[in-house]
Amino acid sequence: MFSETTQLLILLAIFFFIMVPITIAKRGDNIVAKFLFRTIFFPFYLIRWWLRKKEIERRRRNYEILGQYVALLGNNSATLGFFRELIEKGIKEEELEKLIQANLQKMKDFDEGKKKEAIRSKLEEEMQMRELAQEQQTILSEAKMSLEQIKFREQLLDGLYQKIRRKYGL
Repeated sequence: MFSETTQLLILLAIFFFIMVPITIAKRGDNIVAKFLFRTIFFPFYLIRWWLRKKEIERRRRNYEILGQYVALLGNNSATLGFFRELIEKGIKEEELEKLIQANLQKMKDFDEGKKKEAIRSKLEEEMQMRELAQEQQTILSEAKMSLEQIKFREQLLDGLYQKIRRKYGL
């Protein structure tokens, strides 16, 4: 493909580009070595800068999404810390939103469960109060009947006492 002289020139150029930064760095001319090094690795630095920029933009969007849900999450520091950690690790926006929605649904279900449990306990308490009122009513009616019996016996004894007083003249 290439002639022998062209191949030799290419090898010399490669050798030159490899050895020149090393020899320059040994002499103390680091500026030229750094310039050559950065020129060779410029695409790498450019790609790394672009990826970091994308990561920063994703993190900003994720924090905006989290900011929209902070009030709904109830300012729970553990939950917010968990989502903050996910954002710092670089979670995608769609996944973050799904996780937040799932968390909100769990919180909603938990709150509904608490409300149902509160209603259930209130109903049980009300039933106990009704049973207690029923027992109290039963005890009251029995006490009323006993009182009536006592009054009736008292009237009988009083009438009997009056008869005895009249009979014996006391």
